[in-house]
Amino acid sequence: PEIPFFVQVKGETTPSAAARLRALRGTPHVHVHEGVLDENAYYGVIAKSLVLLPYRPDDYGIKSSGVYVEAKFMGSPVIVPEGSWMADDVRALGNGLVFDAFNAESVAGCIRRAQREIVRLRAAARDAAIAFRAANGADRCVDATEALFADPVP
Repeated sequence: PEIPFFVQVKGETTPSAAARLRALRGTPHVHVHEGVLDENAYYGVIAKSLVLLPYRPDDYGIKSSGVYVEAKFMGSPVIVPEGSWMADDVRALGNGLVFDAFNAESVAGCIRRAQREIVRLRAAARDAAIAFRAANGADRCVDATEALFADPVP
């Protein structure tokens, strides 16, 4: 099956990077969006996507990614870089794939593999989301807060 691409052009570090992303307009199966998405559109894109996080691994050895956490909560499969904490999480949960080198060939290889395995990846991501929401969702926060007040402090 074809995988459509949604590309957001927002805050690129160089004008040439933004120009290269804009140049994808008109490419079959690619939608280019410039600027910030409103909240509903943002979550809608994540919910129906295979989320590619082409982060530099050196920057994400310990740094967090809100997009990764949101994809994990929503049960969306991801593609993340080797050398990041997200890669360890993906390997443990099976909720996506890990590209082994920070280059186009490695990322493209993961995209091709994801295209072949998308049904399995979506199922694994949904399963991971159920467990993640149970451990970290709003209900768990309420339970933990109530537990603080269940036993009086001496």
